[in-house]
Formats: sequence, C-alpha cells, structure tokens
Amino acid sequence: MSLPGPAAPREGAGPESTPSPSETFPEASVADHVAAAHPAGELDREVLREALLPPEVPLPAPSTVAEAALRVRDLVALCRAREARWLAESFAGDPAPVLHRVALLEALAHALRATGDEAGAEAALEEAVQLVFGTGRHDHARALARTWGLAPTAVTGSPEADGAAPASAPAVRRGRRRAEPVRVGAEAEIDEAVLVVVAGAALPAPALPRSGSLDPRVLDQEEGRFEGALNAIAEVRSLVLGDPEPALRLGKAEVARLRDDPQAAVGPALEVIEAAEAAEDPLLDRLAVRARGVLAWALRGTDPAGAVSHALAALGSLRLVDDPALRVGLICDLVPALIAADQGRHATYAARRLDSLRRTLRDPADQVRPLLVVAAEAIAAGRADAASAPITEARRLARRERDHHGLLRADGLAAEAHRRAGRPLEAAAALRDAARSAQYLGDDLGTSLAERGRLLATELDLRADAMGLALDSGDAPGADGDAVAILTRLARTSGRPVLDAADGWQRAVDARIGRLLAVAVAAAGTGAADARARLAVLRDGASATIDAAPAGIADRTGRVEASRAYLEDRFAAAEAMLEGR
Repeated sequence: MSLPGPAAPREGAGPESTPSPSETFPEASVADHVAAAHPAGELDREVLREALLPPEVPLPAPSTVAEAALRVRDLVALCRAREARWLAESFAGDPAPVLHRVALLEALAHALRATGDEAGAEAALEEAVQLVFGTGRHDHARALARTWGLAPTAVTGSPEADGAAPASAPAVRRGRRRAEPVRVGAEAEIDEAVLVVVAGAALPAPALPRSGSLDPRVLDQEEGRFEGALNAIAEVRSLVLGDPEPALRLGKAEVARLRDDPQAAVGPALEVIEAAEAAEDPLLDRLAVRARGVLAWALRGTDPAGAVSHALAALGSLRLVDDPALRVGLICDLVPALIAADQGRHATYAARRLDSLRRTLRDPADQVRPLLVVAAEAIAAGRADAASAPITEARRLARRERDHHGLLRADGLAAEAHRRAGRPLEAAAALRDAARSAQYLGDDLGTSLAERGRLLATELDLRADAMGLALDSGDAPGADGDAVAILTRLARTSGRPVLDAADGWQRAVDARIGRLLAVAVAAAGTGAADARARLAVLRDGASATIDAAPAGIADRTGRVEASRAYLEDRFAAAEAMLEGR
C-alpha cells in the first residue's frame, strides 16, 4: 500500500532553477536570419555554430577612439592593465567626439587604478571633466566630478570643442593652457536634476551576483536612481552632453533582472537596442549586447524563440570582443532559452561549448554558474547521469569559495538528477544537503528580512520534498527526521516576521501528518500495539495544530475543515497499513 507524503512542495519553491559575427552573420542580422530562414522555429546549426565561436585571434587593432575605449575596458577585465594603459595612451592624440574621448579617459583611469596609480587615474578623470566643461555643459562637468569622487580642489576646464584635438595622456600632459576652474566637491553648485541624470548614466546597475540576490533595499535604491534620472531627462536634456537615456534604460532593465521581474525588464531593454541601431555608435552597441542578454533571460518563459534570437545576436556581435565573462554569461542564458524553445539538440551543442569556454574564466569561482547550466541541460535532455560530473565540480568550487547559494543550487540539481534516474533515497539526501545550505544562508546576519523569509520557505520546502521521497521509499527514520526538522525550525522562528503565519501553520500540519505516516511505514504489517498508540498520540498532536490555525487566515473555517479531513484520511490509511491491509 502506498502512502504518499503529506503535501507536495509549493510551486516556485526550492533552489533557484538554473537552469541559461563572422562576416556571414553581422550583429544586427543574426536574429533576423533565424526568423527568416526558419519560420517554423527550427534553428540552423550553422547559425548556432557561428555565434558560439570564440573571438578572432589575434584581435584586429582598434581603429577609433570609441573602439579603443571598449578594448581598454576588456583588457583591464582580463588583468592586462599595462597593455590597456599603453593602448589608451596611444589613442590620446586621435580626434573624436568628446563623449568618446571621455570614455577613453575613464577606461584609462580603470587601467591606471589596476596598476596602483591612483594619482594618474584621478588626473585622467579630471581631464575628462575638463573636456565636458569645454563644451559649455558646466553642470554636466561638475556632476561628473562629483559622481567620480574627485577631490574638492579646482581642476581646469578645456576650451576644446567636439572633434578637436584631444588632451594628451596624463604621462605627457605638460604646457596645457589653463582655463576657467571647474569647482568640484560638496561646495560646488550643481543643478540637482543634472546630477541625478549624470550619476544615473555614469554608475551602472550592480553586477548580477555569482549567486544569491541583492538586498531588496539596495534594489529599491537602484530602481529609484534610474527612475528618477529618466524622469529628469526632459528637463535637463540641453544641459548634458550626448544622450544618457540608453544607459539609464539599460540600468533599469538590469535592476529588473536582479529583482527577477522579467516583465519589467523587456521594455527598457528593447529601447536600448532600438537606440543603438539608430545611432551606429560602438559604445551604444556594447550596451545593446548587455540589453540582449537581459532579453535572453526575460523572454525565456513567454517567447523562448525570441530569447534565443537575442542571445545569438549578442554572441554574434562579440567576434571582435575578448570578454570571456560576458560571452559565458550570454551562453548561460542561451542554453535554457534553447531548452524552453524545444531545441534540445541545439541546447546540447551549446552546453558542450559552454563547458569548454567556461575554462577561459580567470576566477574558478565564476565557473559555478556555467557548470550548473551544463548539468541542468543534461538533466533536461534525459541524461541524468551525465549531470554528475559538472554538479560534483560545481559543488567542489562552491564549497571552496564558501558559496552556499551555489551549493544550494548544485544540491537541488543533484536531487533532480537522482530522482529522474530512479534513486529516491539519494535524491532525498541531496535535498537535505540543499536545505542545510538554505538554513545557513537564512541564519546569516547579513541576510535581509525579506530574503530570510524566502530562504526559510525554500528550506522547509526542501525538507518536505525529502520527507515525501523518504515515505515513498520506505525510509521511515529519514521521513521522521525531516518532519522533526521542519517542526523544530518553525518553533525557532515563531514570533519572527519572516514567514507568513498561515504558511507556517500549513507546514506544521503537513509535518505532523508526515510523522504519523512515518510510524505506519516503520511498523507496516506488524499490528504492533505500541505503534497503534503512537499513531493515536500523533493524530492528537496534528489535530491540536489544526485547531491552532491563525485567526487571520483567509477562509479559516474551510482550510481547517479540509486539513482535518485530510488528517483523518491519512490516519485511516496508516491504520490499514499497520494491519497489513
């Protein structure tokens, strides 16, 4: 006789699912090529292969100041700061629009800081401020200085106009004609709306964490920063240089991704792409790549074919970009999009490329996410045993880095792999490991209240799932241990506003019924009197818990009656099992 567990885990609970051009296909045409050549939705393998190729080696030298600024940033990310500094200084004398020269100087500042030259970095940023000041946008210049945290001293403005010969690099900057001072620091008078817009565009959204999520309060602040800047643009558009709106839209989309709100991310990301296609500016093109990455994630549930197209378009534009982290991140979004689009064969191919490319990441800790994507693809493709190696490697790296979010997801995938391979006891053990990681994270003093509640719910769901598997497999001690762990955890968090009272009550009811079922499984067919007495005691305990339903619970009477009926049904089944019926 089968005794199912007391309740299935709630929808959406458990560890975070992780899963996720060549000349032939230029950046703007990859998605169009997919749609035009394959209206039925089947992707051309050659398009996928082209998109997943590594960058050209060696990369051709940048030909413009904007391209140089982007390459300098990439080199700094690759820990090649000295080469980045040399490249930036070699383009210091090339004419270019002021915004491109400002981008180059800002990239140079990153390179100088990476080599420990703080004074040189500050000088580069001061020169960027001077360039903006020289265009007549004085508030924009002062706002940049404030945003970059330049010291409260006077720096000189530059009379150079857009397209004129740029300032020399910091190392050879001598004999410059001094101009009107630009006051920076707290005492400078800056148009507040200009400061909001400039700071919003200059400071990107927080990076997507390797694992876990950001404090909701931080996300609220970031969302407010970008919303405020977008609302202020119309008022100050003539006072700022260039168009900061695409950068602000991208920031808004990336914050929506951090919030796990795909619907809010789609509109701003599409606007960034439209702006980039209209402007034909390399700096905007790079913003569009990031926007397409957001769309590859955001559209996965509603338009998986569109998500695939955006991921391929973004990857296709990276043929001349050496940024392993960006490339691997995009493929991590592409693989689950291919799975969602029912392109399993292509998802397997992309996952194999991902497994190879993730080794190009300098920091081994960054390999946890791609490894889990590879494992998730293997599970989705029905190759559960093939997921073992990447899960083991991901768990090893996460444990070494004390990445408990990574461990949580790795153990969740391991449980799914065992479940699909017909190993329920191993699956239950993996779920318990995941629950311990969730408990560790929930108890961390640095975890926000909202996140603590989510992690507690995840932990309890994992325990409930493990309890159900143990009951179905005849592991009575394991099931009882899981039920006791749920009740203990609920008791220790009682009075704390981390879990909805009704939710906690329902979980407690399920756990007490689970303990009753565990007794029946352990004594099945024996008719033992002590087991019968134990069942009666546990039935009374579950009944008392049901009677203690919170007063504010919606439809309290109906839920209490339903829980009591379920208890009686399970108690009758337990008695029958005890008698061998």
